[in-house]
Amino acid sequence: LTTSERGESIGLDIEQIRGNEAPFLQGMDEIVFRYDQEAKRKVVVARWLELSLTVLTLLVLALEARLIFAPVTRRIRHDMLVLEEKEEDMSHLFSASPTAMLMVDSKNLGIVEANQKAADLIGLPIEKIAGSTVSDYFDPAYDTSVRFLESLAKHASISDYEVVLLDTQL
Repeated sequence: LTTSERGESIGLDIEQIRGNEAPFLQGMDEIVFRYDQEAKRKVVVARWLELSLTVLTLLVLALEARLIFAPVTRRIRHDMLVLEEKEEDMSHLFSASPTAMLMVDSKNLGIVEANQKAADLIGLPIEKIAGSTVSDYFDPAYDTSVRFLESLAKHASISDYEVVLLDTQL
């Protein structure tokens, strides 16, 4: 092809493109608008789904609070009050006991609480007894005291032991 033939061919091609440009652009506009409408519909559906899930989640949380957590909280509060009452009753019984009593932690044989009779027997104020260990008040020179402490540490029966207490007033 010569340059003039090529120029004429390009001119015809351009004319053909210009002739088809309006219908092509109209078709492209329809496609773009259709995709835009579909995208907007999907966004609206996604928003409704999001709102529905949020409302459902809040409803489930409200029902959990009402049906599960509120009764459990009331039950725990009630149990704590009952426990406090029983602890108070135990403390009254412990302090009113006619015999010397020590409340001992089984893990380390530490004295948690002592009644007045025990304080009188040991010869120390109750405040000084609490926090010490049982072994602080038994003479290790006596075999029965050692066996008593070993039985106490092993959670064995401790009845029928005759032990010797150290004189704490020295």
